[in-house]
Amino acid sequence: MSKHKMKSYEALLALALFFFVLLECSSYYGIALGRTGLDLGLAKQIPSLTANAIGFVSFSFITKRTTEKARKTIAIVGSVIGAASVLYTLVATNPIIIETLKVVTFFLLGYVAAGVHASTAKLFVRSKHLSLSVGVAHAAGLTLQFVTFLLVPFGIIKALLIIAAVGGLVVFDYRSWEASKSIDFAAIKSKLAQKSYSEEMPNGKINDFDEIVVEQPKKLAGYIIALVALFAFLFNSLYGASSQDSQSFSPFILLDSRVVLAVSGIIAGYLFDFKRGRYAGLAMISVAFVALAAILGVEAGGDPNIGRAVFFLADGFFVVFYTSAFLGLAPHMDDPDLWAGMGRTIANVCAIPTSIPAVLFVETGNIVALTVLLLPTLGITIFFLVKAGMLSFHDPKTNENYILRPSDAFGPRTNATAAQANGSSTATEVHNRNPLQPAGNLSTATTAHTESAQATDEVPGKEKANGFAYSLTDSENGEQAPACNKPNRATSAATTIPTANAPAALTPEEKLQMFAQKYDLTERESEILGAVTASEKTLKATAAGMGISLRTVQHHLTSIYKKTNTQTRTGLTRCFSEFPEN
Repeated sequence: MSKHKMKSYEALLALALFFFVLLECSSYYGIALGRTGLDLGLAKQIPSLTANAIGFVSFSFITKRTTEKARKTIAIVGSVIGAASVLYTLVATNPIIIETLKVVTFFLLGYVAAGVHASTAKLFVRSKHLSLSVGVAHAAGLTLQFVTFLLVPFGIIKALLIIAAVGGLVVFDYRSWEASKSIDFAAIKSKLAQKSYSEEMPNGKINDFDEIVVEQPKKLAGYIIALVALFAFLFNSLYGASSQDSQSFSPFILLDSRVVLAVSGIIAGYLFDFKRGRYAGLAMISVAFVALAAILGVEAGGDPNIGRAVFFLADGFFVVFYTSAFLGLAPHMDDPDLWAGMGRTIANVCAIPTSIPAVLFVETGNIVALTVLLLPTLGITIFFLVKAGMLSFHDPKTNENYILRPSDAFGPRTNATAAQANGSSTATEVHNRNPLQPAGNLSTATTAHTESAQATDEVPGKEKANGFAYSLTDSENGEQAPACNKPNRATSAATTIPTANAPAALTPEEKLQMFAQKYDLTERESEILGAVTASEKTLKATAAGMGISLRTVQHHLTSIYKKTNTQTRTGLTRCFSEFPEN
């Protein structure tokens, strides 16, 4: 078993341990507060869930501003404070003190869990089974917590069990942090989502989600945040209508409901991974319709148990959705450590506020108002699913109205756009993944270079006094870029492409490979060439999308300009678009 696979299994185990600790801490402090006779209903969840969300967010903020020694100190001090909070709860009798200890524990748990999510996002960045792995981890955590809930009574043993579990998460965080130092995450990020659709989906069907994820990760993150809030309102309204309580984070779940919750999470993971997440949106909106029907059925006099069963079914889908969505999206963001656990953060923040309206409507008997509120919510949810590309099933080969970016993976769609599509398409801009499905290995054009040839990557580029400078136009005074450099026939006979015998339309991969061979480009130069010629984004945005620095992009562009005898990005784009005729 490879070292990476072993680390991936460790991450999966840590994620399961997090689900277990979250429920076990809720159970532990719920029992402790129950002994005092205090029952605040929904209000009792607000402080702890808020603290947990703050803990998730603070992880990235703190780790990026502290040294390794300081992080070790924080881990040790935090572990001691957390253990003391859990142990002191056994003897505390004041509900305010117990609630304070609960808040401290949940904050520390959020901080540690954020590290688990960040490491999982990095280790599963190439996995085709991220969602299913999350579903399995969720089911394992539920099962373990249920066993301990039945077999381990409230007392010192339960407290020590929680401390040991959190200690395991801390150890995993430290080990994964050390291991991540040897991972060239920037290189991994630059190769995300660039495998051709045609390799695994011959029918060419993709969804807009794949097109948005790398080009506009922040916009997509906003869409998913909105979806998490909307689904939270819908599903918590379902439980509020059937039991007048929020069950999202309750440990007191019966066995049959727990089985439904665990199995639905695994099914959701499989559906979200199937066909690279193409049916994720369809699955979620279908569950939402079922939830809405269950709410109406319960309020019409149906069995509340049916409503609760549907809630647990929906909740399993929901947990896997928001967890895997942000785990998959995180590597594309500027701060992966922050965004990896954003799903849990948003779910925590939305859990109680989204439950209150349903409970109020049910308690006042105003079910009509609740229904009127839920129907537009469902419509808005569909809107955001469409905006995120989760409900789009166009075929780029046959649907002329399907507008891809200039990086059309399947060549021209119409005669009018044939030249443009054939000229600007590259394999490195084909993004065939969504946040629910990390990318597979990159399938790009590669060239056979010796170590001496690879050394050309390090040749210093043309540098100005104030650093590199490039223009998006040929020049400020309108001069045209020089024509492409024609390689010497004696040295490039093997790589020169006879235009007379050239195929009518090269695939993006073939075109990029031939161009790279003709001008003796390195693999990294080929990747950068594809990125800068297939998009009009700024070099800074291109560098961010590839996970490398702006200076690195500028350095390799200087080398490409020299090899192709061009001076500007526009000239290079023209040179590439006219290839192989030039």
